[in-house]
This record gives sequence, C-alpha cells and structure tokens, in this order.
Amino acid sequence: MTPNIPPSFTLPAEARLRLAVPERNAMDALLAHTATPEQFGIVECICEVGIRAIKKAQKAPHCRHLDPEALGLALRDFNLAGHALNRIKARHEATGVYGMDAKDRAAVLEMDGWHGALNAPGGIPRAIWMGALRDGANGKGRMVLIPLDQLEAA
Repeated sequence: MTPNIPPSFTLPAEARLRLAVPERNAMDALLAHTATPEQFGIVECICEVGIRAIKKAQKAPHCRHLDPEALGLALRDFNLAGHALNRIKARHEATGVYGMDAKDRAAVLEMDGWHGALNAPGGIPRAIWMGALRDGANGKGRMVLIPLDQLEAA
C-alpha cells in the first residue's frame, strides 16, 4: 500500500523531467568518460542523497510498503558506488579524466538502476527524498560509507 503523499511534496511531471535531465546527462557523461566536474558532482549528489534517503526510508513508518531486504540491497549497492566514485575521483586527479574500470562501471550502473527504481511511483516517497537532500545540504549527520571489506563480505 502506497501512502498518500502530501501535494506539497509531489512534483508535476514537467518539474520531474527538468530535474531528471541533468542527472541523466551527468550519468551518461560519466559512463562515457567525458564528465565535467559539475556532472561528476551531480552523480556524487545522487549517491549521497540516495544513501541518506534509503536510511531514512528504513526507519520511516510510512515506508512499510517498501521491501526491507530490497532497501538493504540498495543501500549496499549505493555504498559500493560511493567507493567507486572515490576511485573515479582519484583517477581524475591523476589523469584529468573521470575514468573507471569494469568493477566501478558495474557499481555506478547498479546505483543508477536503484535510483530510478526508488524514485518511481510506489518507491521512496518524495518527502523522504526532500529530507535527505535537505540533510545533505545542511551537513546534518556525517556521511560515512560502509567499509568496502564489509560490503564485499555481505
């Protein structure tokens, strides 16, 4: 059962499209190794806000319509993508190109898939996403990735 989302937290289709286009362009540019620093920042923001939103959704009583196991897998994949983005950033600092190996590409693609699924109707409510975005913008709570050895062991 999907809860009713207050109108103040819903976005008209046109607004959703305006928000999605820069995200899609940034993701495509990163995957093509042609991302600018601004586009890379957009992908980093997708990752951070996604992790924050998933954690909020796991605790929110109005998110009981979401499968807890799927949220756990999504959190794992977003954290793997966070580590991949750190490696991609290091490559950029060394070479000037946001390049990635096959493992990093797979992690970024998984995050992209989860991001789409969690934003779809019936996914994480817009109020949770907005709260996660607000928390990140305000620096509320330190953002720490789950250690890589724990993620790979799971």
